[in-house]
Amino acid sequence: QSNASLSHEDIAARESETQHKGEANAELDIRRSASPSSTHAVRGTSYDLTHALALSNRSIVVDQFQRRNPLLRYVRNVVITHSKNFLADYLLGPTTCALFLSLRYHLLHPEYIFNKVRDLGAFRFRLRVLLLLVDTPHNQNALEQLTKLALLAQLTLICTSSNREAARVLEMYKMLEKAPPDSIMI
Repeated sequence: QSNASLSHEDIAARESETQHKGEANAELDIRRSASPSSTHAVRGTSYDLTHALALSNRSIVVDQFQRRNPLLRYVRNVVITHSKNFLADYLLGPTTCALFLSLRYHLLHPEYIFNKVRDLGAFRFRLRVLLLLVDTPHNQNALEQLTKLALLAQLTLICTSSNREAARVLEMYKMLEKAPPDSIMI
């Protein structure tokens, strides 16, 4: 069933399934993965991560699986570099990464983000952002679940309402990467 053909009832039913589906096991896995001593099998090699981190000093490094993400059309103020086999969707700097998630995709594949966060737990990023595109109505249960995930996994949850806004968030993280704290304070 395509994303466009989901009715409000289908989405609400999937939210309910998502909330109850393995929530206890997912919490345990997330807590384990957030700890510095966690060791999970990962798809990337140390060379791939080192290479991606080197590239991230000059640009936003985009994982190959995000290559077709519509938000990339709106990234205009920083350079985009594509790489493969690193665990984050976007590397914004040597200590900053972002995972992107569409709420609609989450309702269809609730296990995706839990697996992604678990795998990311083996690496140490000082700032780990979960960039959430809120692209479906009737989403309170899913938002509560993702907020809980963000808290347990020590992620910064940023909710956006459009691809353009999500791209702007990525750009701002990259552009302000080396800014002193007093320059970004209000």
